[in-house]
Amino acid sequence: MSIAPPALSTRVLAIPGWTITVSAPEPLTDALANLLSGLNFADEPLPPLRLIVSEDVQWMAGESDGWPPWRLELPPGQRVGTVLGQCVAAATAVLPRRLFVHAGAVAFGGKGVVIVGGSGTGKTAMVARLVQWGGGYLSDEVALFDSEASTVVPFAVPMAIKAWTARAISGPLAGREVATEGEVRFRLPDRLQATPVPLAEVILMRPPRRRARLVSMSRAHMLMALGTHASSMIHRDRLETAFEGFSRLLRRARCSAIEGPSPGACADLLVDALRA
Repeated sequence: MSIAPPALSTRVLAIPGWTITVSAPEPLTDALANLLSGLNFADEPLPPLRLIVSEDVQWMAGESDGWPPWRLELPPGQRVGTVLGQCVAAATAVLPRRLFVHAGAVAFGGKGVVIVGGSGTGKTAMVARLVQWGGGYLSDEVALFDSEASTVVPFAVPMAIKAWTARAISGPLAGREVATEGEVRFRLPDRLQATPVPLAEVILMRPPRRRARLVSMSRAHMLMALGTHASSMIHRDRLETAFEGFSRLLRRARCSAIEGPSPGACADLLVDALRA
């Protein structure tokens, strides 16, 4: 998305349970409103967030109750994604009861399937393929949990679909394109899961291998793997609570690792396993 440096416009984004006041060039404000349109915090309201983006879109700053004021540079070609990421980080930092981990999440057969993977492992393609197979979209960036209820909670931020991801999912993903930036298309799937679902599966994506396979993992190993990804455990004041919460969640879930020649092959293997 090409953003010119016009004067700032101020807009209040009234997301259910969350109010964000944005002062930014108007095209970016419109994009952010679209990107956040699928979120809903009505059952756990968040403190208001205030954002300002410079006229030349070189930096942004923000503040929210319970989170220190911050400012960061916006890298060229990643400005929309960075602003969205900071909004997501602000939400997860102040959610009082929820746990989060950087992961994708899909409701499949009425149960929550969480896909954990580092950058470039094909996590987005896996989530998209599961939605194509009939899953309900919960999230692509943040898997959000209610550890007391052992459920995965919807966190419907649009999927950031790059060109190689689009090729990997081999077919269109039905949904609404809410913003673009360069080759990245931010798409909110039509098939959204509106309510929490019980956590049933946690899948760790491993680097590509010639043969697709799904192998069991112990819950202890999965807990250690979660600790290497951005999660509620990064907040020191919540570390003990987060550790206990994730341990409780994993006691009710099946833990596995998956690897294969492509995200599509992994997704097809996982779908077969889930249906079985």
